[in-house]
Amino acid sequence: MEIRPMQWGDIDNGLLKVLSNLSKVVKIPLAHRQKIWSALASREDSILVAEEEGKIIGTATLIITWKYLRGGVKSGRISDVATHPKHEGKGIGSKLVQALIEVARSKGCYKITLSCSEENRPWYERFGFRQHEVAMRLDL
Repeated sequence: MEIRPMQWGDIDNGLLKVLSNLSKVVKIPLAHRQKIWSALASREDSILVAEEEGKIIGTATLIITWKYLRGGVKSGRISDVATHPKHEGKGIGSKLVQALIEVARSKGCYKITLSCSEENRPWYERFGFRQHEVAMRLDL
């Protein structure tokens, strides 16, 4: 298994199937995919994938934000950690999260945050995450 940055063809190579393990996935029209890809290329965010035998079996995202409040340092936010249903329990998610922690460290992030279900809290605590404040959401 290889952990690497997402590439253009990964969307059609199992990435959407992996993400469907988190939530219902809506097909993305090609023109919109190209807009997303261009926007991602101009940011420091990192989308990693786990690939095995030419198929995507896991993914995780790190979103980078500049914090004016802290004198212009960076903060990371982990999102969309997912593994293909047939590959759960093999440590793929752990390897992806560990890789994102290293990416955040290398990009100079002073902290990493994430939101998760109460059920997943112990899993993230294994990496050193701790419960802090309250996550809020507004659906638009």
